[in-house]
Amino acid sequence: MINKSLFQFIVIINIMLFSSLILAKDIWYGTAPFCKTKPSDCSKRGMIYIKSDKRGDGKKCMTGKKILCRQKSIPPAPRIPGQKWFGTAPFCGAKKSDCSKRGMTFVRYSNRGNGKKCVSGRKVLCKPAKLSAGKTRKWLGTAPICKTKPSDCNNYGMKYIRSNKRGNGKKCLTGTKVLCEGDKNAPPIKWIGTSPICKGRASDCESFDMDYIKKNRKGIGKPCLSGFKVMCRGRKIKNYNRQAANASQLYVLDANIFSRPFIAGHDGQKERMAHIPRKFAVLANAKVDVIVFEENFQKSKRFEKELRQAGFKYFSKRLKPRVPVDGVSDGGVLLVSRWPIVNQDKHVYINCNRKFEDCLAAKGAIYIKIKKSARGKVRYYHIFGTHFQAWGTKKDRQARLKQVNELRQFIKRMRIPRNQAVIIAGDFNTDLINNKTESNKILQTLNVALPRFANNNRASSEPQSNQLVGADGSSKKCSKNYKRTKKCTCCKKQFLDYVTYSKANLKPISSSIEILKIKTKKPFLVCMSAKLQPNYVSPKSPFCGRTWKIRDLADHYPVLGIFKFK
Repeated sequence: MINKSLFQFIVIINIMLFSSLILAKDIWYGTAPFCKTKPSDCSKRGMIYIKSDKRGDGKKCMTGKKILCRQKSIPPAPRIPGQKWFGTAPFCGAKKSDCSKRGMTFVRYSNRGNGKKCVSGRKVLCKPAKLSAGKTRKWLGTAPICKTKPSDCNNYGMKYIRSNKRGNGKKCLTGTKVLCEGDKNAPPIKWIGTSPICKGRASDCESFDMDYIKKNRKGIGKPCLSGFKVMCRGRKIKNYNRQAANASQLYVLDANIFSRPFIAGHDGQKERMAHIPRKFAVLANAKVDVIVFEENFQKSKRFEKELRQAGFKYFSKRLKPRVPVDGVSDGGVLLVSRWPIVNQDKHVYINCNRKFEDCLAAKGAIYIKIKKSARGKVRYYHIFGTHFQAWGTKKDRQARLKQVNELRQFIKRMRIPRNQAVIIAGDFNTDLINNKTESNKILQTLNVALPRFANNNRASSEPQSNQLVGADGSSKKCSKNYKRTKKCTCCKKQFLDYVTYSKANLKPISSSIEILKIKTKKPFLVCMSAKLQPNYVSPKSPFCGRTWKIRDLADHYPVLGIFKFK
């Protein structure tokens, strides 16, 4: 009796042999009566020569011979992202130049490609052309009516490369598409003004921390029936000098940027976020190592790109909710670092006061371990960023203290060596000025120390100097006066944002914190009220109920912690 495994082996071998016979397809070439084929014609077709014969598989040759060629069982070419076949059966007339016309590189010819076989001609396989480092390309124009011109590349801050009827998609019946090239790290381009009634002005560029370039009626998109669109270009970000770094020093910035979802309110989130990266890049002579963000709910590609340009190349993960257990939004906490993140973890708080909107977000803590290398020295630092329960009712305070205990347990689970420094930063939502008892209890529970203040500025939330204090709903008792004067007279000075160090781990030989009253040089216009509008509303939109000119970037001032170690 044949062993079962031996039987399976024989079946597999037979399947493989049968498959190879199918793949090895034999084809006769040469047409009677005058056959002019040669054995070398097989290799020209990418096939293997087998034999020659006067008759082959049909009529007999009067002169010459037919040849039998065998199809090679070649594995399919590895799939390259963006590669594409050109040429349509049965009459395929594709050429190598069809690749270059589309800004692509030729790979190979084939009679079949990825579809039906060609009766005449061949198909070509093209792949995206290799670009110089830091370059990107883009096709402009939409078939079938393509209205693009070489000058349209300028509207995207790019340069013109070539024109083509097909580009990288469907063929134009009229006009051509244009291929544009630009730098990946070039400052962003933005057109302001919405057709058909465009109200763009040169001064609008300042709202997004950009410089005015030009104006016209078309820009990008539909043309204006009246007014103009304006083209704005982002400003350069200062590069970080890594050579000036010191591995024994750590600069941590905590910033609640008040960038909540638009459904929760309109207070210039989009415009304010455009100013933040360039402003933060130069703080402390561009020595900031890590930024801990809270209320970073808006997902902005420009914001993240410019942070990377400023040197903050490493991003933590976000606090994603388990809907509906942890709310419906991420926690808004994000940590960015100039130095490699070698380990990270996160914890979403279980406790929350369910009567308030805080529970709609997955509040919690994010942990990163960074490797700072400078001047031949290497130091590892452990940073925790968090955002505790807001407001001051009894249930809020109870929920906040429970979250503090959750953070303490989370820190223990990380098992950090005692000879390495631990920094805990974030919006603790407990006021050191007006509620020292609760603040000291939280610091004691976490076993952390608050560094000395570098100056007399002790309030990270200051209604007398910051127009946005009160925009989060804390101005209910004086809302009418707040809307009129742009100052929340019923709001108190508060210290809510902390940068602390663990007393159970490596302690700094010196440390300090400083509240940075960052403002823009020029005021910019924002929409401060747009009811039932879940998306961005321009201050010039008819849907905007109230506009303000502001210079503040958030309702909290950022807090900078400076730590020096042996």
